[in-house]
Amino acid sequence: LVSTEWLASHLDDANLRILDSTVYLRAPAPNADRRNFTQESGRADYEAGHVPGALFADLVRDFSDTSARFPFTKPSAEQFAASLGALGVDNSTHVVCYDGSGTMWATRMWWLLRAFGHDNASVLDGGIKKWNAEGRPLSTEIPAVQPARFTPNERPERWATKDDVLAAINDGQACVI
Repeated sequence: LVSTEWLASHLDDANLRILDSTVYLRAPAPNADRRNFTQESGRADYEAGHVPGALFADLVRDFSDTSARFPFTKPSAEQFAASLGALGVDNSTHVVCYDGSGTMWATRMWWLLRAFGHDNASVLDGGIKKWNAEGRPLSTEIPAVQPARFTPNERPERWATKDDVLAAINDGQACVI
């Protein structure tokens, strides 16, 4: 975690990328199948006002395999690298993630970064809600960014397969959340 104070004092760091990773899950109609939540990118909220210098990391489209059966399926290493590189992130960049939904999506982005070998990643403690509550500035400017080359180092041990989960349920030594 990084604090809002820390982030405010490091906004001009050349090796820092701030990523707004907001996603909204919209509930289905009252009589519809309750499993059919829709995923909505938080890009509109980002464009209306974000932490100065932040870029938008679209977890719905760019950081998920949209051809997969289920939403938020792990992207390929190539897709992840291309999407991250387009945001100006290379292997040495310090990335700070936040969202407008209570940090659930910022932590997903943090986890994806680490699962693809990028350990220099943090989550903004309290997210944009805390940033706003403290009266810190917002920007509507979308920063120009020089694309970068991110080389993924995928860590397969960070991913659980269906068989892994079934084994964990059956062995009694793991907690499945």
